[in-house]
Amino acid sequence: MSSPEGFHGESIFDAVLPAPTKIKKVSHFKALPWQEIGEFMQRLREKKGMSARCLEFVILTACRSGEARLAVWSEFDQENAVWIIPGARTKTGKEHRVPLIDDVLELLQGLPRFEGSEYVFTSTRGGPLSDMSLSMLCRKMGVEAVPHGFRSTFGDWCAECTNYPREVAEMALGHAIDSKTEAAYRRGDLFNKRMSLMRDWANFCGKEYKPGKVLQMHGAVSEVG
Repeated sequence: MSSPEGFHGESIFDAVLPAPTKIKKVSHFKALPWQEIGEFMQRLREKKGMSARCLEFVILTACRSGEARLAVWSEFDQENAVWIIPGARTKTGKEHRVPLIDDVLELLQGLPRFEGSEYVFTSTRGGPLSDMSLSMLCRKMGVEAVPHGFRSTFGDWCAECTNYPREVAEMALGHAIDSKTEAAYRRGDLFNKRMSLMRDWANFCGKEYKPGKVLQMHGAVSEVG
């Protein structure tokens, strides 16, 4: 059956559908299943070096790897347990406050300070860590996941194992609010609720997963497995 023709011999589908070369392909980052994060974190914490501490930080804060690698000490208020990422370094272009739970504060306090470097995670050459350093660490540890994929691990855990509202998880990930109406009325950033969520995430990361275990999280009970 011949295709319908439009003007100048073009198919009418050519006029309606975009060219295959103009269709943006959706890429998915390889992520570690949330059931495996506890065992992975145990092995990660046994690793020495700045790359291991940076990846641990990325996982516990659910931040983007670039935000962590380029973080400078002046962005951190450890007394008030908050990391303020300036809008110039966020994907949304807006300042993002990240709650710092005890595990993260302890990690930061254990990091060495290098003279002449403002970076929290300083490479041996004095500048920030490269993204490749975190990817190589994942490969050396025998996982296919990429650094950015741990954000998906966190998101999947939030959806499948907790009763926290979706918007709390979305704000923890630093995502923009899709609805313009909702964005107009929500002036806060749910900081206290996100602090609670990140504590529960850290507790989950600190234990090896056992199917069928009931998680108790600040009044929310969820059975996993």
